[in-house]
Amino acid sequence: VLKSHTEIGEYLFGKYFAINKECLSILCLDRLGKVLSFQILMVGSVDSVGLSGRDVVAKAIKSNASAVVIAHNHPGGVALPSPQDVTVTKMLKEALDTISVQLLDHVIISTEDYTSMALSKEFADIF
Repeated sequence: VLKSHTEIGEYLFGKYFAINKECLSILCLDRLGKVLSFQILMVGSVDSVGLSGRDVVAKAIKSNASAVVIAHNHPGGVALPSPQDVTVTKMLKEALDTISVQLLDHVIISTEDYTSMALSKEFADIF
């Protein structure tokens, strides 16, 4: 059971240890924060990864999730969201809202740390 954004960030940070290509993952949770599933959805190159909102929605439905956390890494970079990361996060939130699944966070992971977009005041309008 993951009860806070910090616990979620630490859990995901461990999942990305030693991955040197950009990857996008989905963490599905029930309404109490119990982990239902974790899966890497896409593997990209060293500096980009594609995304399908359809895949995210399908995984949330398949897991019977109440909430979802999206994560991806910036191998060799900094754990700060790019403008494209913000756009994708907004798109995913809208897609998940249509099936009544909450987007809890988008976690950006580097080799040394991570950033929770949900904890940033800059992205309060999304979360």
